[in-house]
Amino acid sequence: MGGINMGQLEIWGQQEVVDVLYNLRQAYNLTEIDQIESFSAICHSGEVYCERTKAVVYRKTEITKLDFEKFGNETCKRQFVGVKFRSSFVNLPFGSHLSDFLKKDSSKAVVEHPLFCMLVLLVLQAALRLVTAMPSVKKHINRYQRAVIAFWIFIIVSVLQAVLVEPDVAVDEAMHTFEGKLPDLVIYEGEEPVDALVKWGKEASKVGTDANSKQEDWRPVVREPIYYEILDELCNRVDGLQCNRERAWEFLNMGAMTYFGQEYPVEIYNPMVDPISSKECIVPGSDGFNTCVKASAKKFCARLHPTAPNCEADIAKHISTQLEEVDSKRLDSKCSYQRLGLEIDAPGRELYKKTAVIARARGMNISPFRRIDNGTQPFYSWSTETAEAHAAVDTFHKVHDPESREWNDKPCTPYFGGALCAKYDKDGNMKIEV
Repeated sequence: MGGINMGQLEIWGQQEVVDVLYNLRQAYNLTEIDQIESFSAICHSGEVYCERTKAVVYRKTEITKLDFEKFGNETCKRQFVGVKFRSSFVNLPFGSHLSDFLKKDSSKAVVEHPLFCMLVLLVLQAALRLVTAMPSVKKHINRYQRAVIAFWIFIIVSVLQAVLVEPDVAVDEAMHTFEGKLPDLVIYEGEEPVDALVKWGKEASKVGTDANSKQEDWRPVVREPIYYEILDELCNRVDGLQCNRERAWEFLNMGAMTYFGQEYPVEIYNPMVDPISSKECIVPGSDGFNTCVKASAKKFCARLHPTAPNCEADIAKHISTQLEEVDSKRLDSKCSYQRLGLEIDAPGRELYKKTAVIARARGMNISPFRRIDNGTQPFYSWSTETAEAHAAVDTFHKVHDPESREWNDKPCTPYFGGALCAKYDKDGNMKIEV
């Protein structure tokens, strides 16, 4: 590899070829071309299956949302009767049933009450007095023996309080990590950290969005403190990562190209959702492709070895055609940001500007009124431009203030096998997503 004899290359079953080659490239200070050539020699042979064509350059694991503001209080929640989470307890006879019973909200409320063990002690002492007051028992137990039994009841309840009921630090920490666990953040070769972070944020916000999840778990991650803290860490405290921008571009999957039996995904990030970056996408030539499309095509073709004939022109045409198709269907999308041609991390001031551009381009101004109920109902006799303008204005009213924007960004929960998708508003009312 790169003219250096590294001996026999070993790749285990769970390893990706491109990850192994990337690590060798970093260890021996080789070039990207050396890595691409070695990847092609291995994966194009057909003897080795290569799932990915880009290596993982950074992976952040053990991300717990409860460590961050708004999701948690940045401290571990105390878990009373922590043994109910231990496998050694669950595996006991009837342990699983008892564990499920202790996990119920009603059981937790009783056990966590500060007077719980005191009440247990009083009940046992009362039971002792009733039993020892029975004639058949009273003649066999004197008052000194009764005092000893009462003392041992006090000791046993105290030990149970300290050992079983009181929180265990190890259990608290484990449950803190488990309850707030989010997917791993993965950054691939050539990927901007902010783009990878937004993709991760969209997936992370879906954690816990099943029908049994609590409403407070359905919070968007992007634009929250957790998002900005991780972005700051990626850009300023991680060696080997470089942030060229802090605004995410729109991720678009445009299919894949099969080359020598290896599938190369055509995945690009559309800079047109960023007003500043979009100014750099100019059309310098007569081919009709802007500089951003050409740069994406060049970046894609650079990973092919040997170089495919007319690759950059063909891929640029494919990307340009796909972008035109995406833009033509934006206002039909269910995603509010895709409708407006923005990304989810767009600042609030850009929402109105982009909406105004869309509406005015279709001969309509923005109405000062808010959207009504579940949306504005257009008349079918209107022109297509008027209907699209209303769609843009309606979308703006869904995201124009922080509260409605947070509601919009919450992932909906599928019901009835996915036939309906619903959300709960801040008052706990269910609304069907349209």
